[in-house]
Amino acid sequence: MDTDGVTALLGRLGDVPGVGVDVEVIDRFANPDERLFTTEELAYCAMQANPAESRAGRWCAKEAVSKACAKYLQLTLREIEIREGPSGRPIALLSNRAAEVGLVAEVSIAHADGMAMAVAIASVRQVPSAENTP
Repeated sequence: MDTDGVTALLGRLGDVPGVGVDVEVIDRFANPDERLFTTEELAYCAMQANPAESRAGRWCAKEAVSKACAKYLQLTLREIEIREGPSGRPIALLSNRAAEVGLVAEVSIAHADGMAMAVAIASVRQVPSAENTP
């Protein structure tokens, strides 16, 4: 496919989402750090069989989401909270500032052999304007 074909295809698909990845050594997260996580994140991790593994995974997820969102909006790590969704999968809750522009992110976390990793994708959904709202 030539450059014009790729450009036309992307135009039909819409904006290409932002992508972020992070990998960390689990042992780095042996001790909880209130500067890195929200109260809810720390409480969740403390209840897990391996809190350090859980903290490492949550940290990777926050970093991956931050990187994915950077295409649209620079977020601080305190503006990103990783929680467990209804299905048990991790979900990324973003700040009100992100919601105002329609920024959303999906994240996946994995652990193996003393390492944690996460991958995230972010995109902007159309935010309804006041004119279009009943």
